Amino acid sequence: MKLGLRRPAGFAGKRVGLAKAAIAFAALFLLLQLGAAPLSARGRRYSNATIPQGITYPSGSLKDGMYRGTADGYMPGLSVEVAVKGGKIDSVRIAENDETPRWLSMVSGVIPRRIVAAQGTEIDIVSGATASSHGIMSAVEDALGKAAK
Repeated sequence: MKLGLRRPAGFAGKRVGLAKAAIAFAALFLLLQLGAAPLSARGRRYSNATIPQGITYPSGSLKDGMYRGTADGYMPGLSVEVAVKGGKIDSVRIAENDETPRWLSMVSGVIPRRIVAAQGTEIDIVSGATASSHGIMSAVEDALGKAAK
């Protein structure tokens, strides 16, 4: 037996629409509050790149040798090897990384060359690959911190 209460026409549809909107709002709110980081292609969350200080190393201020440094680029754990000869930066080689190949290929030849030419990390980054650029530069600073006289 019905009590005679009637829902206005179309009420059920509005209720579903409001529920969907509430769920979408709640999901957005949670993402913003939790600071959810996007996933990489490998399913791992990427970290924020280490920001380089922009250091210039005067000639003769570094001990000769091979030095390894690590920092975070787009992904954590970007390592470089820096060769110092005659107290100057002779070469920079990217050793280990989990960077996205597309972005790393944009910077792998450019940033090391710029560092050697400038004898430091006070250089321009590669547009479009900022995090990878910063990671290489910061890893070089980490390595050369061990080479200071």
